Amino acid sequence: MRETLERELKLDVEPSFALPRLEGEPLRERMFTSTYHDTPPQSLARAGLTLRCRVEDGGSLWQLKLPRPGGARAELEVPGDPDGPPRELARLLQAHLRHGPLEPVAVLRTRRSGTRVMDGERPIADVTVDRVDVLDDGASVGGFVELEAELVDGGESDLERLGRTLQAAGARPRR
Repeated sequence: MRETLERELKLDVEPSFALPRLEGEPLRERMFTSTYHDTPPQSLARAGLTLRCRVEDGGSLWQLKLPRPGGARAELEVPGDPDGPPRELARLLQAHLRHGPLEPVAVLRTRRSGTRVMDGERPIADVTVDRVDVLDDGASVGGFVELEAELVDGGESDLERLGRTLQAAGARPRR
């Protein structure tokens, strides 16, 4: 199981939003499908947890996000079959499973593009634009665009600076 600390800034943007020029290198464009899971009374969501299975390039990866102080989140990742979470993650959710079995609650298809922002040789953050389709039985029933800056090797001041740059380009603080 891989664990990382996720420190990010999410901003709202119009569908026509284009990233401003940022110092760095383009990220590989990606497309993936994420199926989010919860118990029938949504006990994971009420506890601030997110469980999803992301399918990309023929592989699937389960991710469990746990809240941490200061707005950060721990992200646990385990490869596994899309039909159900790997045992390592299911064990961590035992207290929630007493409310009922895990079931899909949303399926999203994401087209991601962006830039790895650099300070010389040091990667500061990945700034990505996600164009997301909400799927119902494989068909799009709506969508949205999301802008995210996730720290790689930068600090909070880098994230604040990026936030100001992105807002100057038309992004808005998330409501």
